Amino acid sequence: MKVDEKTIEVLKSGYICNNCLGRTVGNLLSGLSNKERGNILRHYTAFLIDSGEKLNIDLSNLYGIKFRNTKLQIKKPEKCKVCKNFFLERIDETSDKIVKKLKEIEFNTFLIGSIPSDEMLKAEENIFETIGTEFVESVKTEMNRELGKRIEKLTKKRF
Repeated sequence: MKVDEKTIEVLKSGYICNNCLGRTVGNLLSGLSNKERGNILRHYTAFLIDSGEKLNIDLSNLYGIKFRNTKLQIKKPEKCKVCKNFFLERIDETSDKIVKKLKEIEFNTFLIGSIPSDEMLKAEENIFETIGTEFVESVKTEMNRELGKRIEKLTKKRF
């Protein structure tokens, strides 16, 4: 399945945030975050629709995008079907909680390990079953990396 076909498949069944969409191609290209990859895929799909292609996707995935040639009724999206808006709404709060707990501990470097919810892992597995695992990155890997970057910045310790 080609990247554009995978993207359309993922966008069919509910809203997915840029981080989770970007992870479907997380092992392609260097120097981009998954959030940036997802934004690129989302906008590419919008280009296809604005050029006249009829794609069967959940239109909430295109919320906020301005179309020139296409008139669509786009509702504000609900929570991401995979992470339930963890990357959008809760990652900074989680990082702050971790840093508060670390105040009592002396350290120079650290590692991050996380246990995503069963619901998150099941939603991710459903995507993998649909599009395969070629080029994907797991939610756990991204969660660990993104938390690590934030905690590194807050503590000035090496991740």
